[in-house]
Amino acid sequence: MTKMTPVARRGRPTKEQTARINDAITMAAVELFLEEGYSATAMETVAARAGVSKVTVYNRFPTKADLFAAVVADRVAAWSAEAGKRDAELPKTPLGRLEYHALVMLDSLSHPEIAAFSRLISTEQRRFPEVARIYRERAFGFEVDLLAKEIKAIAAEHGRRPGNARSVALALMQTLMGWASMQEMFEEPIAVGDRRKAVRRIVAILVGGVAAW
Repeated sequence: MTKMTPVARRGRPTKEQTARINDAITMAAVELFLEEGYSATAMETVAARAGVSKVTVYNRFPTKADLFAAVVADRVAAWSAEAGKRDAELPKTPLGRLEYHALVMLDSLSHPEIAAFSRLISTEQRRFPEVARIYRERAFGFEVDLLAKEIKAIAAEHGRRPGNARSVALALMQTLMGWASMQEMFEEPIAVGDRRKAVRRIVAILVGGVAAW
C-alpha cells in the first residue's frame, strides 16, 4: 500500500497542483481497485489514500464509474507509452505492422497490471456492467483501432475495401486471446517465439484465407 503525499489545499490550485492532485487520486484508485476490487473500493478510501478530501475527489469524479474511466484512460496511456519504446521495431509494410501490433497485444496479456485488470473485469462485470463497458471502450477499443487501421491498409493494397475493419480486427483479437487462453488452460508454457509463430499463422489465415491453410 502506498500512502500518497498530501497536497496543499489553500487557495485555488495551479495547473501543476491540479495535475498532481489528479495523479494522486488516479494512482490511489488504481491501487485500491486492483487490491480490493471495484465493489469494495469506496470513494472516501481513495481520498484518504490520495491525501485529499472527499470533496476534492467528488469534484473531479462525480461517480465511481467516472473515476474508473479516468483510471483506465491513465493506464492505457501508460501501457501505450511503454509499448511505444519498441516503435523502432515497427515494420514498414501494413502486413508487418498488423503482425507487430497483434504480437504486442498478445504479449500484453501477460503484463502483470493488464492481467490484474482482466481479473477485475471478470469478477465485477455481472454486478457492475459499466466496468466492462468502460474497459471495452477505452482499453480494448484502443487495440481494436490499431489493428483496424492496418487491416484497412492491407485491403487498400489489394484494391479492396473491408465492410467493417473494426469487426475484422475484433475477430483477430478474439482468435489471439482464445489461443492464449487455451495455452494457459493446458498449462503449456508460452515462449516469445511461440507467440510470434501463432501471430504470423493467425494473421496469414486472416489475410490469405484458404491460401494460408
